[in-house]
Amino acid sequence: MPAPEYQGAVSALGVEAVTGRGGPRARNLGVWTGLGIAAAAVITARIANGAYPVGGKVPSVVELSTEFGIAASTAQKALTHLKAEGLIRTEVGLGSFVADGPS
Repeated sequence: MPAPEYQGAVSALGVEAVTGRGGPRARNLGVWTGLGIAAAAVITARIANGAYPVGGKVPSVVELSTEFGIAASTAQKALTHLKAEGLIRTEVGLGSFVADGPS
């Protein structure tokens, strides 16, 4: 089961995290794992509360992998999801940053 901060983030998204074969899973989310959703939710919460201000850098794939204990591919999916939602923007060679607004 994810750490309490991450479990709360999963619950905040309305996702029921369940423990199944292979570890935590998120129901009704297709390819996402519970921890991948939690990573995206925690970053979203940090953007909302100002921990990551507009224009500020968000953690890299490697940093997310380390913090959440997830595979790099899962961390990349979390960032891709946040970009698709318009919450972050990426700059090749520089990283990901909090977007000014939905793109």
